[in-house]
Amino acid sequence: MVPKKHFIKAAWALLWLCILVGVGGAVPCAGEDPGMQLVLFLDAANGPGNAPAKGILSQAANLLVHLLQEEDYLGLVAAGEPESVILPLGSLTQELRVQALARLARLTEGPSQKPPLEFLPQALEVFQPEGPGRRVMFILSDGVREIDPQKKNPRQEEIQQIAAQAKIAGVTIFSAALAPKGLSDELKILASATGGRFWEAKSASDLALAVLNFYEQLAHPQETPIQGNDFRLDQWVKQAVVVAARSVPGQGVMLTSPTGARLMPRTPVKNIQWVAGQAYDLITMIQPRPGTWRLAGAQAAGSRVLLTTDLSLTVAGTPGKVAEDEALMVTAALDHKKGTLCRRGGAQRRGIPR
Repeated sequence: MVPKKHFIKAAWALLWLCILVGVGGAVPCAGEDPGMQLVLFLDAANGPGNAPAKGILSQAANLLVHLLQEEDYLGLVAAGEPESVILPLGSLTQELRVQALARLARLTEGPSQKPPLEFLPQALEVFQPEGPGRRVMFILSDGVREIDPQKKNPRQEEIQQIAAQAKIAGVTIFSAALAPKGLSDELKILASATGGRFWEAKSASDLALAVLNFYEQLAHPQETPIQGNDFRLDQWVKQAVVVAARSVPGQGVMLTSPTGARLMPRTPVKNIQWVAGQAYDLITMIQPRPGTWRLAGAQAAGSRVLLTTDLSLTVAGTPGKVAEDEALMVTAALDHKKGTLCRRGGAQRRGIPR
């Protein structure tokens, strides 16, 4: 039995998380997401002499395509390809997802002779008036074009113009670059100017982790923590997606079920789909067995277990602004499609916890 004081602490943690995330109304803390329009821009910046292992961009993009939800819209743009728009924006049906993965597998990834800025105006035109209102561009680069910090960036004005165009179009730009020698100023400025974020990666694993962080920031999926090498699933989980960052690139991970069965990429299991990449393994489990699961050969810090459940924690009556010493009444309920599991109740809290 869970001690009462521990249960109260956990309840308050959940409630305040919802308060910070939601604004007003009845807000599902882990509820439905209306989706987004995502244009994924791939920039192969490095030349043949210093290019990373072939396929690094397509592998990172592959992970994101697998994680996106059916309510999302997806388009692909690639610098260096004969036609930069390699997949027009469309609703992410299963057919479009297969097309996107096939197109990424055929990606040339030769070094682009032009900087990504020259392709961005065309990439902004890929967004559609139909579909989800949230518009996001994610730029993935396998390298940087370094700029001398002592000299003014000759493209500074062009960067500001593109950022202004993106804001007018309602597009937030995020970016990640494999940057072993420094940061890409252009990508950082674009992300900052449009309200997005830039991630620096020093390896293929870091680039995959940047993709995962990007997805978490936008989708806010339900997750279960990985403690050591273990994670627990309960009977409410409909689907669990394990993104396992490999401890050694090229060497797969092993998953041990609650019954002790050892599973690997080629182990035939009816309700498990396994996608093996160079830097990660993506394991999708439908109606997984409740209990403790174990990962071997994976980095816990770079791995995630994303959940799909019928549970949602809803919070009602949370104002947009709260003074530090103002008393706040919070009403919350833990719901399931078959009914409320934990009845709505009010709790008063004075001030915002530090």
